[in-house]
Amino acid sequence: MKDKIPEPKNGIQYLYEDIKEIAERFPTDYKWNYEELCNHFPEDLLVKVEIIDNRLFVYPSPTLEHQDILGNILIKFHRFIKDDNLGQLLLAPLDVQLDQNNVVQPDILFITKANRKILGEATIEGAPNLIIEIWLPMESLEMREAKRELYQKNEVTEFWQIYPKKKSNYLGR
Repeated sequence: MKDKIPEPKNGIQYLYEDIKEIAERFPTDYKWNYEELCNHFPEDLLVKVEIIDNRLFVYPSPTLEHQDILGNILIKFHRFIKDDNLGQLLLAPLDVQLDQNNVVQPDILFITKANRKILGEATIEGAPNLIIEIWLPMESLEMREAKRELYQKNEVTEFWQIYPKKKSNYLGR
């Protein structure tokens, strides 16, 4: 059964501060999983919330630079994927449940037609073929490494990392 989720402070939508406040009700060593996430947080989040190895991570909205990079990638990929009917191109916020204890929201993901069995009604349940992460400044090296290892363990075929502050990217598995 769902816990009573507080209404957003501004009465319209949940902001980063609202979600951080909900998260801070729990001990720092609380073991999170996808079911717990669904029970304790609203469904219509516009804030990035992820679970990696049972740990909860909450991030504020991305920067304009982040959104600009995301838009440019999306424009370049979209036509190519649609014209050749290659699969589904999706973007955050969208839960990708790699397993019960690991739920991520990559910035961009691609799922081939052959892999469409992982498309759920509201989530992705399994490993996408391509994940693109545009790193936010508050995402630590530890977080980036944990995600890289998680994607590798779950057999994500291709993982691209973009570092806006460094004006560079790393493409690889």
